[in-house]
Amino acid sequence: MKALIFGLAAVLTAAPAWPEEPVTIAVRPAATVDAARITLADVAAIAGGSRPLTERLAAIDLGPAPSPGAEKEVNREFLALRLRQEKVAPQAIAWAGAERTRVERKAERVAGTTIAQAAVEHVRKALPWPDEDLVVEVTRTPADLSLPSGAVEPSYTVTVPPGSRFLGALPCSVTITRGVRVVGRTSVVLTVRVFQRLVVARHKIRGGERITKDNVRLQRTELTSLTTEALTDLADALGQEARQDIQPFAAVTRAMVSAPRVIRRGAIVSLVADMPLVQIRARGIAQEDGVVGQWIAARNADSQRVVYGRVRDAETLEVRF
Repeated sequence: MKALIFGLAAVLTAAPAWPEEPVTIAVRPAATVDAARITLADVAAIAGGSRPLTERLAAIDLGPAPSPGAEKEVNREFLALRLRQEKVAPQAIAWAGAERTRVERKAERVAGTTIAQAAVEHVRKALPWPDEDLVVEVTRTPADLSLPSGAVEPSYTVTVPPGSRFLGALPCSVTITRGVRVVGRTSVVLTVRVFQRLVVARHKIRGGERITKDNVRLQRTELTSLTTEALTDLADALGQEARQDIQPFAAVTRAMVSAPRVIRRGAIVSLVADMPLVQIRARGIAQEDGVVGQWIAARNADSQRVVYGRVRDAETLEVRF
């Protein structure tokens, strides 16, 4: 008899301490969540029972929330299954409300035009030219994005491909964050145009021709990847020599001009060597063209020896014997 009493006591002690009145779970027909996971409290109202029990039920995980702006369906059968998996006795629950609930992820809609404007502002700040010389247009606007909502305003980080010259078509990647959390990514295509007053040829300038006010002028012109080194000051061009043919109305770049050659190959020059107490002079023949300050080869007319001298002027090479 004592063994039977002790056995019954053990069974009663091991049984779950469910309340006499079942907990009512009233399923909502629709729910909106603001987190990455769905809980039972998100989709149903829980009433009755002890506080520890209702808190335990409220925290039961129902899986991942849908993407921002999207929705998913959760039915009562799935809810009952999750409760059984969490060792909640069926008799402890009284179901009410809808048979299924539509769960939507709370989202904030960000217009594609807002994202594109962020890219435009980034590029404008990154470029070395003043705003009045810049035209930055949006070639392809991204679609509107649905982002997880939050108290922190979204920020935009814009990147361009390495080595971009920021002229013409410019693809941009945009990463959207809230605080330190990345909440979205997209891309924007911009067209960048730069206008500056450049030195341009009035007419065709042949290679070797001296640059003067008669053959160049300043003109507001659009920069391209080929003209980023174009001269913007007439003083940098005047007096220089064209290293190649320059076509009419073409922008004159630094690579197209050089200091004028004052000595031509075959010219008769003076070879001058300044010694501490004496100056030695000899007659020479230039073996190549030269500009002031350049070292060129010349042949001594008397000894036929080739020496190198620095061009002093149109008639003189400074040599070292």
